[in-house]
Parts: sequence; structure tokens; C-alpha cells
Amino acid sequence: MNIELCKVDLSPIRDVYEAAFPRIERRPFENLCRAARERENACAEGVLCDGKLIGLVFFWRFTEPVKFIFGEYIVIAPHWQGRGVGEVVVHTLLAREGVPLVFETEPPETETARRRIAFHERIGGRLWDASYMQPTYHADLPWIPMYLYRNGEIADGFRDAIREAIHREVYNVTSNYEQKLSVLAKKNS
Repeated sequence: MNIELCKVDLSPIRDVYEAAFPRIERRPFENLCRAARERENACAEGVLCDGKLIGLVFFWRFTEPVKFIFGEYIVIAPHWQGRGVGEVVVHTLLAREGVPLVFETEPPETETARRRIAFHERIGGRLWDASYMQPTYHADLPWIPMYLYRNGEIADGFRDAIREAIHREVYNVTSNYEQKLSVLAKKNS
């Protein structure tokens, strides 16, 4: 099994991507492709197995406050899951980029979320922020509670600055994170 990451037309994998995440957690496919074309630090690549497109990886390169990559999505077609493809993808990405990986995952409230967390922990991911909130991709939907994980060494003192950088670059949110949490807490009480 030869796994590689490369720039290819991702439209054949769109249905797999859209089925992998609920709308509230999913960037619209057109926006994902546009970001990869127009934003210098956004990267969308196909996951190929022996030349066949079986998934996608979408990530962002950051140089501030420290160098890291933010893995927004790793999607593998269901019939390829459980074969170690995701692990190869992450290790390939880490080796190629040479910097730590930061990523979001849902709290362990569903079987899918527990499987994703187990995957991230199996590949060396460590919980970094259990109070993280993912900004919305859709104006009609709220921010959602997520966990922030890291794979690789980043000092804890950078967590808030990295969270702010992700919100600013990935989600176009420039407001103060703590203020946003306070507003959300008031809405939910």
C-alpha cells in the first residue's frame, strides 16, 4: 500500500468529505477549495493509495506565534478506514512539514467522537485545551465546544496565542476569545 499526499482535483471525494462531518463542524466544500487556491498558508491535498484518491487532508501553515500546522480535516473514505491510512497521512505530514500539528476534535460524547479521539491519541496527539470553542462556519449556527489537541512539542504558554491565531486565520474571527466565551456562557444560562 503506497500512500501519498499531493495536489489533485478533490471534487471526486466531496461526498466522502461531506458525509464525514456534520454541517456544524464542516467548512463548505467550495470554501475549502477556495481557501486552498487563494490563501497562501491553506493547503488541500488528496490522499492517494496506489494512485487512487481515497481521502483528503486540509491544513494551515502558521509561523506565528510559533511554527505549527493546524490540521482542519483529515478525511479517509470509509472502506479505507481502519487500515492505518490516517496514521500514515499524519506521520507523512509531520515528517514533511517538520513542525508540530494542532487539531480540533469533538468531546467524547458520541461513538464517532470517541473513535476520533482514540485515533489522535494513538498517533501521539495529546489533549491541550478541553475548553476550546470552534467558531462557526455558518452564520445561522453557534460556536461549538471542541477539544484542542497537539502532536509535537509546543510550550503550554503558547496555547492562547495559537488559539487566537487559528481563530483569526482559519475562521476570520478577530474578537477576544475570552469575551466570546463570556457572551456564549450568558446566552446558554
